[in-house]
Amino acid sequence: MSKIWSKTENKILIILLLFSISIGLWNNFRQLWMQDNGLNPTEISQIISFGTLFCVIGILIFLKYIKLDKIKNFITIALFLKVINLVILFFINHTSLSSFINLSIISDIIIERLIIISIYPLIVTIKKSNTLYSKRKLVEYTGRDLGVLVGGFIIGKTILGIVFNYNVCLFISIVFSIISLLILVKVKVESVETKPSKDNIFKYIFTNRFRTTYIIYYLIGQIAYSTALGLKMLTLTNYLNFSDSAATQYFLVIGLLADLIGILALKFFTPKNDSITITIKFGI
Repeated sequence: MSKIWSKTENKILIILLLFSISIGLWNNFRQLWMQDNGLNPTEISQIISFGTLFCVIGILIFLKYIKLDKIKNFITIALFLKVINLVILFFINHTSLSSFINLSIISDIIIERLIIISIYPLIVTIKKSNTLYSKRKLVEYTGRDLGVLVGGFIIGKTILGIVFNYNVCLFISIVFSIISLLILVKVKVESVETKPSKDNIFKYIFTNRFRTTYIIYYLIGQIAYSTALGLKMLTLTNYLNFSDSAATQYFLVIGLLADLIGILALKFFTPKNDSITITIKFGI
């Protein structure tokens, strides 16, 4: 364990794992939490769409103005703001502050995506490795699935007198985010470059065709995903009569299958051919 912890890139991956668990736990029930607060599916869809749209705008601004040598500071501030935003959502649960809830949910979507997309630029300032990129994606997806697993296990149950509802899942998500933030604050990032880069991330990405392909995929993919599957939990629970626990188990199985394919891609394709690797990664 000490050997793993001694490498900065492994610390970043652990931070990503904890943050992804938080995302998986909260995002899996976010739509149901919103519905439980009086929002109908149409309103929820509109909020997610606005969040995704502003997220794309936020990412483009981030790429343009954030320098590589400031990326850790940016992630730290963004993660702190996300924790504060989640705490606000926790306390305004079942209140009449619907407009504030809408704004907080949109902010949560934007901040979450900015943090996730910032992790790889942070890693490459420490160590440039295509294999490490694959590990990052695998850790992210595995963490999300662990969050879904935890949520599916506890939702609706009473443990030690505590009824584990959607808001309690939100609280647990906050705890994981706080732990990841505390670790990030203590991580010392030393660039592999002899001279710290002052280039912005926009220049770093769009001077390499694979990084360019990735960012285009990410932006278009997020819009398409939100449009097609943004209300997947509500679809299963409201229209297909799944329980929230059964719907969670369904998403967990799908996620685990994707993780398995990701492991195979990491093991057999990453060192051999970038074109094949990038296709498989993005397909997953």
